[in-house]
Amino acid sequence: MEETLSEYNNVTIINNDILKVEQLNTNHKGVKLRKYPISVNVEEGIEKIDDDAFEYSSFKSVKLPKSLLSIGDRAFYKSSGLNYVYLPHSLEKIGSNAFNSCDSLEEIKIPERIKEISEGTFYGCRNLQTIILPYSLTKIGENAFYLCTKLEGMEVPDGVKEIGSRAFSFCYRLRNVYIPGSVETLGEEIFSNST
Repeated sequence: MEETLSEYNNVTIINNDILKVEQLNTNHKGVKLRKYPISVNVEEGIEKIDDDAFEYSSFKSVKLPKSLLSIGDRAFYKSSGLNYVYLPHSLEKIGSNAFNSCDSLEEIKIPERIKEISEGTFYGCRNLQTIILPYSLTKIGENAFYLCTKLEGMEVPDGVKEIGSRAFSFCYRLRNVYIPGSVETLGEEIFSNST
């Protein structure tokens, strides 16, 4: 395992298997960092971001590698400064609450291999205005977009079969939502306290 730190502004992490948050707290000599990086670039070869890997982080952007297959549960939980994340086309799974309470996140494009937006994935992303969902999507989990207060529109792709309870609750600005005929199961209160 090797880590390279660049003046605390950018961090490049190289690993062949699993990324853990401890790698952000020390440099290559094991010295504790006093500042948090502005951006994180995860190098090629990483296939999984572990559960809780970047929770409570303060960096502003993260670029994930083309080799990435999954993002763990709560991986970016309450990373309040995160306003940009590149999700590669290789990505197949985003864990529950992965981006929960990422207050600064404004837009995101979900790659085509994703079949499910898990429970609470974007819960409390208050500045999320734009999200592009893939045609491969079959399920939107409970509370997936709960409290995304700036989200104005949403096109649920054809092929989605299930929308979980409170998926769009407390989305105060939500005006336009297209729900396709492919939806077979609608949870309770999916638009509770939304306009």
